[in-house]
Amino acid sequence: RSGMTRLETQRVSSASAEQRRGRAGRLRPGSCYRLWSQEQQLIAQSPAEILHADLAPLLLELAQWGSNADELNWLDPPPAAHLNQARDLLLQLAAIDANGALTKQGKQLLQFGAHPRLATMMLHAKAMGQGQLGCQLAALLSERDPLSSRSQGADLRQRLLLLNSSRYSKEPSLQRINQSAQRWCRQLGIGTKHTPKSKFDNIDVDQAGLLLAFAFPDRIAQRRGLSSHASETNNSRQYQLSNGKGAEFRDVDTLSEHNYLVCAELDGHNRNARIYLAAPVKLEQLRHHYADRLLSKDNIGWDSNTGSVRGHRECWLGQLRLEQRPLTELNEQQCIDGLLAGITQQGLGCLPWNSASRTLQQQVELMRQLDSRSDWPDLSDSQLQATIDSWLAPYLRGVKRLNQLKSLNLKEVLSAKLSWEQQQQLTRQLPTHIKVPSGSNVRIDYSNPQQPVLAVRLQELFGWQQSPSLIEGKLTLTLHLLSPAQRPIQVTRDLASFWDTTYAEVCKDLKGRYPKHYWPDNPREAVATRGTKKWMERQQKG
Repeated sequence: RSGMTRLETQRVSSASAEQRRGRAGRLRPGSCYRLWSQEQQLIAQSPAEILHADLAPLLLELAQWGSNADELNWLDPPPAAHLNQARDLLLQLAAIDANGALTKQGKQLLQFGAHPRLATMMLHAKAMGQGQLGCQLAALLSERDPLSSRSQGADLRQRLLLLNSSRYSKEPSLQRINQSAQRWCRQLGIGTKHTPKSKFDNIDVDQAGLLLAFAFPDRIAQRRGLSSHASETNNSRQYQLSNGKGAEFRDVDTLSEHNYLVCAELDGHNRNARIYLAAPVKLEQLRHHYADRLLSKDNIGWDSNTGSVRGHRECWLGQLRLEQRPLTELNEQQCIDGLLAGITQQGLGCLPWNSASRTLQQQVELMRQLDSRSDWPDLSDSQLQATIDSWLAPYLRGVKRLNQLKSLNLKEVLSAKLSWEQQQQLTRQLPTHIKVPSGSNVRIDYSNPQQPVLAVRLQELFGWQQSPSLIEGKLTLTLHLLSPAQRPIQVTRDLASFWDTTYAEVCKDLKGRYPKHYWPDNPREAVATRGTKKWMERQQKG
């Protein structure tokens, strides 16, 4: 077990050779057979250790030699993912710089003969006046767990108390751990020759979590489900690690009462690892000792509950959000960005569309189809949604709530995307209204760009010889001919043909249903009207 630690490996039994022989009943030379079931698949040989081992110690030594792992000829090349993970860890431990070169602290770590995590912890522990505690923690994590068979939970503080108890000081496993701790203390220049071998003085076990955080910055754990108030507790036994992964207690454990932990030993489960050894740490300790690693972010977004832009200032440690506070003052750009996010979330339908703005949108789409020579913009909903930052943002100054958009004139906003020439051409060739013989200005319906519609009462078209057209006669309007009660009578794109073939029969029906209205026999020469016969008489007298 020389050089081995329990940090990145599965739990293994360290029973003595005498114990193993006792269990096997080996009293004299003989044969030993091991049996496997037929279903069990056996590999020809064990995989090379370098394929699954923690590579941080190796990379630290390579940095000392000035070598790069990619430059060496390996019998079994180490996995790239494991190398990257090891580099990230050494960077977090300040053992190497961004170029992979060994730092001053990295040189100190190499002198311990311990895993870089544990060496980093001991250096920080000495600087904080907790050197003895740091050495005991390192020794505990390098040897077999003294409480593994006692069902004492995952709390490392219980191991420290046991280690410093005179009652159990003669146990071989504890003596071995204390000897390792003594050796590292001497290496750090801590203590004197009078320090007892089985006990340390001034051990504050409640500092264990903070010291572990220096060794395991990627395993600082926050209870899942914490609200923005960090002091609030809940009953969850699941945690999120600062590296973004998950961890949990599979069994009831008193440590699950704490909101923040540092996990020293986990199983290999990637998504939600089981916590074997950990210690609690206080949020205030992390804020103080990790101040240089904390990242402040302003999160400006849309609050669908209030229909307004809200901002929060968040404090992050790795993938953990430690704190969230509301921002009382937002600048103009933050308000615009938040409002755009809200409109994107709600959809363009939340904007104050009206018939004028929708008609413009439809007119432009029709021109895009008929006039390929001009560069008409795409004003479809999908394109407007995709480019909302460019066309809407300039009109959102001073706006924080959706209901403040009611005064926004979308037609003017969309018209700004057209050149002056295009606006003039649109007005000339695709008018919003058309004047019919009765004198009414009737709106044209462009909702179907391939077939614009003019819905008008039949009486108002008397005297028109043929169907009206757009774009210099290139596009004939579809006429929806209506009764005096605004009910559809006929749909046609050829008004002349309707007068000649269908009107006489339609007229008979209309005379019976609407006798007070004017129904001439010759609609081509008749006077168009908007009312009844009496209305026409009053108009003529007036």
